[in-house]
Amino acid sequence: RNIDCRQRSIALQNVGLYPTFVKYETSVTSDSPVVMIRVFDASGRLVKSIEKPESLINLSELSKGYHLVQIVLESGEVKTVRIMKK
Repeated sequence: RNIDCRQRSIALQNVGLYPTFVKYETSVTSDSPVVMIRVFDASGRLVKSIEKPESLINLSELSKGYHLVQIVLESGEVKTVRIMKK
């Protein structure tokens, strides 16, 4: 399935996390099915991977500081969001 750049950018605009300042949990928002969440620490090391995540994900075990969260859609598209773990 081919998706042109305009369609891809629109699809990824509706993908995100809230809140991005996280103490315990964050919510995943997406109009498309999410198949995987990957969390990387500031050094780029994979610290958590969740297959077929629920809309609310628990990040309480992460160390404090910045992390990158990859949201992988069923289409194979990936959006990366920076979060701050409090």
